[in-house]
Amino acid sequence: MIDRIRESQIPAKRYQKTQQFPSGMDPLTLLLAASVFTLIGVCAGIATGLIPGLHVNNVALAAIAIQGPLISLAMLLFGWADPTVEEILLIVSTLIIGNVVTHTFLDFIPSVFLGAPEGDTALSILPGHRLLLKGLGYEAVKLSAFGSLMSVFLALSMILPLRLVMGSPLYAYQKLVGVIFYILLIVVTMLILTERGDSKTSRRRPYLLCHVPEGLMMSEEEAEELEGIQPIGISELKKHLHQAVIVDGVVSNQEDMQSFQLSQDKANVAVFLDAKASLKVGAKVRVLGIVKGRMSLSSHLLPKGLALGVFFLSGILGYIILSTPGFAQNNWYPIPQLVMDKSMASFFPLFTGLFGISTLLISLMDKPTIPAQQINDEPPKIAGWRKTRAVFSGTLAGTLPACFGN
Repeated sequence: MIDRIRESQIPAKRYQKTQQFPSGMDPLTLLLAASVFTLIGVCAGIATGLIPGLHVNNVALAAIAIQGPLISLAMLLFGWADPTVEEILLIVSTLIIGNVVTHTFLDFIPSVFLGAPEGDTALSILPGHRLLLKGLGYEAVKLSAFGSLMSVFLALSMILPLRLVMGSPLYAYQKLVGVIFYILLIVVTMLILTERGDSKTSRRRPYLLCHVPEGLMMSEEEAEELEGIQPIGISELKKHLHQAVIVDGVVSNQEDMQSFQLSQDKANVAVFLDAKASLKVGAKVRVLGIVKGRMSLSSHLLPKGLALGVFFLSGILGYIILSTPGFAQNNWYPIPQLVMDKSMASFFPLFTGLFGISTLLISLMDKPTIPAQQINDEPPKIAGWRKTRAVFSGTLAGTLPACFGN
């Protein structure tokens, strides 16, 4: 990109001048220029964060496609400061940084309020959706904003250590680049093998799938907040397959930390948890869970097969866009002379479809009942160690893909 700027975007006389006098801009002017373009990126981040279907990658591709006008704008505003080629490139790049950071603060808003599912899937969705269905959507947004803010500070403190690890003197990236393919293959394999899906193949011996901690040992006051869900008997579970129900009972047996037997009168049902929980035999509990049919071998394999199929379809899609001869060249582009490879330009509509249209279609198909949302100015009541764990785990999970080229 630097070579392209040097060759075509900055006039030859100007380029020669920067080579003869490479002193460039003074630090304060450079900081001012970077701040102006960062502010432009912030405005773009507000749009990409709040509008479904827009992604930070859209802005990055658009910035590459119109880098000529962006460089001209930078020269128009700060050409008097005698910037070098590298400084111009740095100034324009801050637009992407401002967009990325702002996007992380705002993209949670449409994902919570526009992606709410129906009640019968309420326990297998994102935590933000669970809070929304409890009337705590605003609290979910505040928690997301808090996590994003703390992650920014934590990420800034990690820049120098990661630079020393990924670059000189350890050069971890160069040492691991040859095995990144196998690392990704292991991750994909684990995702496919752990895919459970939603079994609808059998109505025999129903069981309950419970989310911890919200769905376990709920008080009567908490249960009343879920409109339309009333306690039922274990004998009635077959009538409510794939629906959210509340069942009161006694723990009669717990074989492991993620399942137990719930007894009610002379009936019992197996309860499977999505996290570990220790219960005492004989303890009275109230379970909010989804009624599932006992899965057979075929119903275990079906979701894994579907996940594998989606994986291969995504690979085929990428191959068609990047490797099919004439695919990119035969498309019509409103900008005749692109400063980027045409196969990369095809990602612009692709990202919009993958990140936006799918969510909107799911939202149109579902008809969720969203309760009135509670607006509370007080900070969410969450233990400090849980906030710290969430910030560290989220920052680490976002750092690793960035370090290895996403």
